[in-house]
Amino acid sequence: MPIEKENRIIEIEQKSQFEDVVGSPKLSVVHFWAPWATQCEPMDEAMKILAEEEPDLKDVNFLRVEAENLADVSMDHEVCAL
Repeated sequence: MPIEKENRIIEIEQKSQFEDVVGSPKLSVVHFWAPWATQCEPMDEAMKILAEEEPDLKDVNFLRVEAENLADVSMDHEVCAL
């Protein structure tokens, strides 16, 4: 049974936004990505399916972080490849 689809994947645009969401008591799944990295596309699709179609995961935060735009967040979490 699909759950509410609107706003399930949060596009992170600022470090403070990232810290607020990840700092919440809810589990967060974070996808660091880059627009030029075609290998990120399957993960986008997988996150969409999990966020929109898995009712057991309705209390999970799903986040997308453009790794190069938020390099400080990427470095804080030791992202070294996309």
